[in-house]
Amino acid sequence: MASRQRQSVMPGTPSAQTRPGTIQLPAYEPPSYPLNPAAQRKLANLETTYAFAKLTSHLNRANGSVTNAAGLVNDRYAEKQDRHRRRKSRRQSENGDDDGADHDTEQALEEMRQKVDKMTQRMEESIRKIIDSQQAVSCVQEALVHARSQAAQSITQSTQRTTQRSQRRARPPRSDDGTDVSDLEDDEDWDPTAPGATSTPGLQGASALFSDRLQRGTEKYKALPRGARYAQNQAYVSFRRLVHDAQHPGEDAPPLPAPHTWFPESGAPAPGVTLRSQVTQAEGDSDDDIAIQRERISTKCPLTLKEFVDPVTSRKCPHTFEREAILSLIRQAGSLDRRRGVVAHVQCPVPGCSTLLTANDVAVDQLLVRKIRRIQQSRQREDEDEEDGDGIAGEAESIASDSAEDIDDLQRKTPRRGRSVMPKVESSGVVRRGSGVPPRSTATILDLGSPEDEMTE
Repeated sequence: MASRQRQSVMPGTPSAQTRPGTIQLPAYEPPSYPLNPAAQRKLANLETTYAFAKLTSHLNRANGSVTNAAGLVNDRYAEKQDRHRRRKSRRQSENGDDDGADHDTEQALEEMRQKVDKMTQRMEESIRKIIDSQQAVSCVQEALVHARSQAAQSITQSTQRTTQRSQRRARPPRSDDGTDVSDLEDDEDWDPTAPGATSTPGLQGASALFSDRLQRGTEKYKALPRGARYAQNQAYVSFRRLVHDAQHPGEDAPPLPAPHTWFPESGAPAPGVTLRSQVTQAEGDSDDDIAIQRERISTKCPLTLKEFVDPVTSRKCPHTFEREAILSLIRQAGSLDRRRGVVAHVQCPVPGCSTLLTANDVAVDQLLVRKIRRIQQSRQREDEDEEDGDGIAGEAESIASDSAEDIDDLQRKTPRRGRSVMPKVESSGVVRRGSGVPPRSTATILDLGSPEDEMTE
């Protein structure tokens, strides 16, 4: 009761009616004169004020995180499927028919596959929305540059008009009746009483320049078909290649369908991202594309003849080296190159290759690192299977109950750069691959939610 009385005597907060009303701004009026140098500097500073570089870096990191998560999720399913297949084959060779003993395990695997495919599809949509956001940032930057350049040109044009008018007035021509002809021409060119007229004819404000340019850029991007937006974008191509590699491990993997087949005419993404059974060779794939998909990878550096620890791949030729070994070789050759005034470079050390390499020509190939890691994990699984024996009991329960936990733990299991890998060694020291692994609407980036929530739906 006391609290009620105290509340009744407390002064109330100002209501919406007692607050000052919203200030009504006057209608926009175009500028009468071009922006002065100080205003142009402020316009140029907008690019640094809003930290576009930081936003671009954030979107790039988001792209990489979603791509890696998609690969790791599909990797885990492929590992469980491969382990079950090998155990089933071994049991059948030892005991004959299993009489349906693997029914529960196969059912659990199918449920996990459906969940992984659904998550992969959602991540594919997120990649496309991130690319749309990157394009929106590019449109804003381009519109700012356009407004700034047009503002600078306005000053130049205004100065030229003023100079020409002054010159005409200095020696004005006269008509037969003695009237100043230049004044008549000026009156015809510019009417100060006309609606929207400014002191500088044809002058357009910076905000209008920015808005018009941004709208044109956005509409032009939205008018493109989805194949042009994404199938030619390196971030999206990298996502598709990584997911395909995770879904089809092994040397007999089918080739990745050609980019022009990823988006059908209806505009929806093709089902090849998640429907593994429908991934077939697209028409028009060359023999080289098929060979690339069925490559055999060496895990030894041709310089050190040791297992790769931190491999880097040439962007100019299909050869891979240990990072420190190739950079050391380039530095040694660089002492002579610096005296000649040229960039340090060295001929590719692989016999028969004459490509010249610089330090900027080698980089980490994430797809190659994945394949090396997969060879290592396959070898470890074989060793574990030999030690554990059949491992029949509890296999279905392990797949069903641990799938969510496995996907949730994938990020913590990602190997860091510099971690030594010990995959299976082959005879050649050359990594044979294709021309390289591709590494960009204002739509809100899709919240993927928790993998654990997805797995428990």
